[in-house]
Amino acid sequence: GSRKIATLGRYLEGHDREALFLNQKPAGVLMPSVDPTYLRVTANSARTATATTLSFLVANMFHMPESYWAPITTVVVMQSTLGAALRISTERLVGTVLGALLGTVLATYFPANLLLFGAGVFLLGIVCAIIRMDNAFRFAAITLAVVVLIARNAPPPQIALHRFFEVSVGIVVGLIITWVWPEYRDLSQAVDVENATVQKRA
Repeated sequence: GSRKIATLGRYLEGHDREALFLNQKPAGVLMPSVDPTYLRVTANSARTATATTLSFLVANMFHMPESYWAPITTVVVMQSTLGAALRISTERLVGTVLGALLGTVLATYFPANLLLFGAGVFLLGIVCAIIRMDNAFRFAAITLAVVVLIARNAPPPQIALHRFFEVSVGIVVGLIITWVWPEYRDLSQAVDVENATVQKRA
């Protein structure tokens, strides 16, 4: 109705003047139409590829032993808008810190034990619930598993520290790319998002 038309007008005024201009066809000239879905997939694939490659290169520049954790984290962070990415980044960072700290304690003072690992995961779930960051729990459990279950020659504190820095690099790169190169959305997606926002405010 009128609300959707008004929303479309606001979007065109604020965000889509260039797209509107590019979609205009000069009189007498036949121009092939491009499916907006292909444009969105191509743009977002290039965006993610650029971010993950950059994230891996930065982690390698600091000689991180498991640099692949950086691009993995970048992919997770970039699957949202900037506001949501900030929340996800905070949860991932907190979860990584909790998992790394507990993993260091368990791996340093106790022999490898599957039951002990299970108890550690349980404890992390309780802690994350207490601090009201339930989504941080999965990241904490992943970090705990990496530190405790995977055999390495390096001491546990060093493993935990490396994991923290690798994740931090992935978060920073993901946030920067999300800020300077927002996710591409075609016009119909943008209008749907605007309508959902208006309905929530109503």
